[in-house]
Amino acid sequence: MRVALLLITGLGIVVFIKMPFLTAWDFRNNLWGPAYLLLHGRSPYDIAALFQCCNAVWFPMIIGLLFPLGWLAQSEATNLWLIANLAMLIAVVWLSLRARRPPLRFLTTALILAFIFPSTVSHLVLGQLTLAVVLLALIVARLTLPPRPEPDPRLDRGLSKGVEGPRPMLAGAMAALALAKPQLAILFIPGLMLTFARIGGRRAVALFLTAITATTALLVLPLYAGYPAWPDDFLATVRATPEWAHPSLLTLLDSHLGTMGLIVWGIIFTAGFGVNLWLWRRRPAQDAMNLSLALTAAISPYIQSWDFVMLLPLTVQVASRLQSPTARLALVASYWVGWASFMGLRFNSDNSEALYWWVPWLALAALAGAQGIDAKWNPAGHP
Repeated sequence: MRVALLLITGLGIVVFIKMPFLTAWDFRNNLWGPAYLLLHGRSPYDIAALFQCCNAVWFPMIIGLLFPLGWLAQSEATNLWLIANLAMLIAVVWLSLRARRPPLRFLTTALILAFIFPSTVSHLVLGQLTLAVVLLALIVARLTLPPRPEPDPRLDRGLSKGVEGPRPMLAGAMAALALAKPQLAILFIPGLMLTFARIGGRRAVALFLTAITATTALLVLPLYAGYPAWPDDFLATVRATPEWAHPSLLTLLDSHLGTMGLIVWGIIFTAGFGVNLWLWRRRPAQDAMNLSLALTAAISPYIQSWDFVMLLPLTVQVASRLQSPTARLALVASYWVGWASFMGLRFNSDNSEALYWWVPWLALAALAGAQGIDAKWNPAGHP
């Protein structure tokens, strides 16, 4: 029966991949297009050779890893990437849960709400990369586990069984991939360095950074092999990237307060960076990573609304820990208020990205409020 189910599933995936479904604008411009050009001996960052009014802005590591996608037709590669993103969404929700075997009703609800989250929908439609970065970050956090005689069932989901200590080399290799969108790693990379320093000393930090450097060098080799002059086009693309509107606090403050807004944002970012390091010092790495990702969505200077999928790990984690029915109701109500507000702006405005700056702040406030309610309801058992 299992074999038959696997065969049917595999056949369904093959049929789906062969059907034109999405354009996935960002995937086309940033991954498939560069991969196709590279395999044909052309500059992977000269995307205008394939598509007009476009540019490629993802860093070269992801192109070096996934350049074989360029051998597929655009529609086939797009559908395969959509399937991969759906699988990564499931993995992110699963790794964010507190319990190793969560109740089926909770898991199903969490998956549905994560899937229909407007940022997730945009992410899937555009073929974005942020879910991959989030998944890598969650896995890397589990590679920082300190030595212990027995696996901790609250933190260990099978990824670290038999591990005698932190694995900075493997963590660094995976972090290098996450740096394909470096603006999403501005908080968790320093946090990981702090954790490795605390657990393994300077040697662990050196191994972590060495692995990032070596893996990055390895991943860009295919680009040098296919088109040695690619760095010139990459730098030209970065310089020519237009000033898109961003749903970031920096954009909001700059547009309303000018220079004073930049100063205010700098103060907020510095405070947030300090809070991030404090969290990595005081909390388990898995908890710190979830908090760090959510905080990045709120204070990163370069962010887009689809990047708010970075809020999912902390949201799922907090929801799985709530014991109070009132706290759960408050969190669900906040979700739907945010969902309705997001979709209202989507369909009743010019849909400028700058309009969505409030989403991570509402999420953080809702999560803090739900935990506060839960702590008062059950102070002794609150985690």
